[in-house]
Amino acid sequence: MKVIFCVFLSLFLSFGAFAQKDNTVFCTELVRQSGDEKEVITLTNKSEIRLNDLHTGDLYQLAFLKEDADFSLVIRALDEKCFNENTPIKLFFRDGTQIQLFSNNRKNCKSVVSTNLGLTQNNKELKQQFLEQYLIGVQYLTQEGEEVKLKVGTPQNEMIQELFECITK
Repeated sequence: MKVIFCVFLSLFLSFGAFAQKDNTVFCTELVRQSGDEKEVITLTNKSEIRLNDLHTGDLYQLAFLKEDADFSLVIRALDEKCFNENTPIKLFFRDGTQIQLFSNNRKNCKSVVSTNLGLTQNNKELKQQFLEQYLIGVQYLTQEGEEVKLKVGTPQNEMIQELFECITK
């Protein structure tokens, strides 16, 4: 019994020390930086965040991108899809909040849709939503009118919150 307690206590103390470490060390594990002092510095997530379409089961990748003061959410289908410019994108959060944004990508068949998170009128509100609430879904239409409904699971929720926190610092 004493051995179990000692192991538990040492694990608890080491976890507490880990949790108190500088968050910048943790962020370097999650965020990739490219560019140099003369170029625009770009930050994006190192790990893939994969989401499934609820209708088709198709895989999509989600990423955050920061260039200067602009924050973007980029979603790429793993198979070929076409998207229009100004595609309405709905973000669904756990607390029931829905935020509609519009894509800033050009019309393309490169399977990419993106929206700028830094230019929205409700930027502070949106930032708080990402930091305080789990993103549970993303919905938009392809050029052909096919509805894309992405489900964001718990592991992806946590990664999205951590990434967003690191990138917005």
